Amino acid sequence: MMMTDFSSGKKTDIPLTGRRRDDSEASEESVSVSISPLRLTTLAVDLISTQTFWSRVDFSTAFFRFMYGSTSKFMDVNVSQNEQLLDQIQQLERERDELRKDIEQLCIQQAGPSYLVVATKMHFQRTAALEQEIEKLKKKLASSTRDNLNLQEELSEAYRIKSQLADLHGAEVTKNLESEKQLKFFQGCVAAAFSERDHSIMEAEKAKEKEELMFQKLDEVEKKMEILNSDFLEQQRFIDKLQADLAKQLNENKAFKKVVDRFYGIRQQSFQDCEDTSWDQKCTCLLEDPPQVWSYNDPSTSKYISVLEEELQSARNFVDNLQNKLCMDLEIENHLKKKVRELEKKKIASDQMFINSLAGLRHHHSLHRMQIVNILEEEKSHNKYMFSMIEGKIRQMNRCNERESEHSCDTMRLNENYYANRESTDAELSMAPEISVAGISLKSDIDLADSQGDTSKALAQALQEKVAALLLLSQQEERHLLERNVNTALQKKVEEFQRNLLQVTNEKVKALMELAQLKQNYQLLKERVGLEMEMRKDQLTAEDNRLATHEHEGKLRSILKKSYLSRWINKVDFGRNTSESSHTNEGNFSSRHSNSMEIARMKIENATLRESLESMEHLTSTIHRLRASLSQVKDSAMLGGTVTGISQVLEDTTSEAMLVRTALSSCLPVSWSAGANMESLGGSVDDESSDIHSDSSNEKLDSVSAVGFEMVELLILAAELLKEYTSKIKSED
Repeated sequence: MMMTDFSSGKKTDIPLTGRRRDDSEASEESVSVSISPLRLTTLAVDLISTQTFWSRVDFSTAFFRFMYGSTSKFMDVNVSQNEQLLDQIQQLERERDELRKDIEQLCIQQAGPSYLVVATKMHFQRTAALEQEIEKLKKKLASSTRDNLNLQEELSEAYRIKSQLADLHGAEVTKNLESEKQLKFFQGCVAAAFSERDHSIMEAEKAKEKEELMFQKLDEVEKKMEILNSDFLEQQRFIDKLQADLAKQLNENKAFKKVVDRFYGIRQQSFQDCEDTSWDQKCTCLLEDPPQVWSYNDPSTSKYISVLEEELQSARNFVDNLQNKLCMDLEIENHLKKKVRELEKKKIASDQMFINSLAGLRHHHSLHRMQIVNILEEEKSHNKYMFSMIEGKIRQMNRCNERESEHSCDTMRLNENYYANRESTDAELSMAPEISVAGISLKSDIDLADSQGDTSKALAQALQEKVAALLLLSQQEERHLLERNVNTALQKKVEEFQRNLLQVTNEKVKALMELAQLKQNYQLLKERVGLEMEMRKDQLTAEDNRLATHEHEGKLRSILKKSYLSRWINKVDFGRNTSESSHTNEGNFSSRHSNSMEIARMKIENATLRESLESMEHLTSTIHRLRASLSQVKDSAMLGGTVTGISQVLEDTTSEAMLVRTALSSCLPVSWSAGANMESLGGSVDDESSDIHSDSSNEKLDSVSAVGFEMVELLILAAELLKEYTSKIKSED
């Protein structure tokens, strides 16, 4: 038999020897068990724990049964599985009872004198468990009664709602029948309205096509006018240029005339000739004179005269060319004037044609308007005639009122026949109202002429005509009302479509702006990543060149500062970015962008603090190790150790301190607080470190780097002092 210790979670083997008979047998069970006293105490404890455990099992079983009973009301799924679980629970309860009986018998057999104490404890435990179960069952009974009452109230409410729904359903059925009848009546009216609307739409489309053709022709004429105006402006510029050249040539001609007059005066003085001739004759005379006339036995003068003659010939040639150009310009100007006149005529003709077409359209519009007015006048006169006819027939009906009582049965029969054929007469009246009214009037005249002696038929005919006229008027009014409602509905739909289009365009613009902002942020992120990669490469190069000078270290640190992440995400840039985004985007997007930037800044500050802590720990451990090595060197020097070993240790310590200083000068933290770190640095850096790093004194460092620099400088100074001390000891020896 396996006994479970529920307090420790272990199983205990209890050897049982004996034979159990059936429950029907009334004899006692003979069980021989050999258990030590210590074992008996453990069994008593197990018994108490099993009592509590099985009470919990009873509660869980009752809870499961309650839940299963409550859920079975709403769904019948996995019934077989639930039945299996219930069977297993019942089997476990039977096994529990058997185990409890066995444990009680064992405790009674092994207890001896203390049987009464154990039995009272077990009895009290059973009574407590039973009382708890009774209280739980009472609570469950009260909750189940409350649930039953609630369900009964809900059921009555459901029946009441069902009856109300049935009444509403009956009312809706009657309303639907009436609406179907009205729908059949309005379908004919809607069909007529749709046909008239389609006809009007076709006419409007034709008018729009004509208008578009006219606008296209007008656009073509305007394009031609623009081309001709551009050509005219180019020709005008060319003419102005030629006029300027002509004025220049005229000025040159005046100068040449003065020169020719001067030379001709000299000739007149030499030949004593006082005749006044034209300018052309003067030029011919001067050109026909032999060269000896102008020599005067002076070679310089003859040369000068020959030069002047050559210049005069070139001037004549130039004047001829100018005259030819002037003639060509005049011809071009005349040709352009002709073109301008032709274009003006064409423009006038096109304007006249456009005016004539507009006048034709206005005339056509006035004709249509007159036709519509005439049709309306005809309809008005026709309606007046019909109203007069109806009034006359009403007078006849008033005269025949005395005889109406005798023939009421005939009129009722006629009305029934009329309502039976109402749908067909409505359709015919809506398709051809004028023909129906004319036919009714003619038929009424013929009937009145034939049935003067028969008053009953005349009365019935008059009533029929009156009802037909009233139906026709009501149909026309309904048709106009339906057209008005359709037009208003279409106008509302168009306005709604326009609002939707405007909203869609606004959303599209917003989406494009957001996309542009995201692209910009992506580009900035790419640049930052590239800068970070460059900074990492610079770190690697700085670690390779650890023995470089302080000047090189300062330059590297300044380069790294320029490419710092805080220069991309700081207060100034953040304010500028938010202002630009507020100008380009709307409020929601700018606020979202600012929140993201604040979160990014907080993340960077958190990473900076973590990195500062890690670097401080690493720096502290390194400085502690170097200080320990220096203290050992000092102790060995005091005890009289070898100078070579001490100097080697000091050199190693100095080189390692230099490497740490190089790493501190070239390290790149996550963030660079350019505004706040200067105040913390003011009281931490001494004049000595500022003198050593004179090239980078204006640069800003974080607190960890400043403290590291100070510690490393102190270690280097201590190593140098120890070197001097060891060198003094060596010199003294």
